[in-house]
Amino acid sequence: MGKDTDSRRKFKGWRYTAGMPLSPRQRLLVRGSLACLGVLGVAAAFVVVGVVPPSSVSFFPKCWTHLLTGLHCPGCGLTRATHAALNGRFAEALSQNVLAVAVVPFLVFVVLRELWRFAWEIPPRPSRFRPPAWLIALLVVGVLAFTVARNIPAYPFTLLAPRELQD
Repeated sequence: MGKDTDSRRKFKGWRYTAGMPLSPRQRLLVRGSLACLGVLGVAAAFVVVGVVPPSSVSFFPKCWTHLLTGLHCPGCGLTRATHAALNGRFAEALSQNVLAVAVVPFLVFVVLRELWRFAWEIPPRPSRFRPPAWLIALLVVGVLAFTVARNIPAYPFTLLAPRELQD
């Protein structure tokens, strides 16, 4: 009835490494792998947006602001504009969301730059350019003016609103 204690051995092959610092090479491999995963994630997102056309039945999320209020937020049409731009239809991209065409390339650059800095453990540099308060206020007022203008139901302003999704 007794258990054979000799047949049950404890595994002693791995060392306990939790809390132990990584070597510089291990740290580079981990950070580089995570950065590569981030780049692949961004690329996969762009492939999906470029290949799958946005429609009312597609799996892309719908704008909650537009669903609840009927108003177009500054981001309405962003997926459609990105899809059109990735397929080379820049005029259609501009008609969907002018702001997105200007902002998305900048955001992609910032994300890729931060992934590069993360992978190589480059500390953030002190900014050489500190935007003055009036410039930040001007950007905020510009986005608010864009939001208001694209919701005015008069001819020149309706060009700023994205076209409705089709099935």
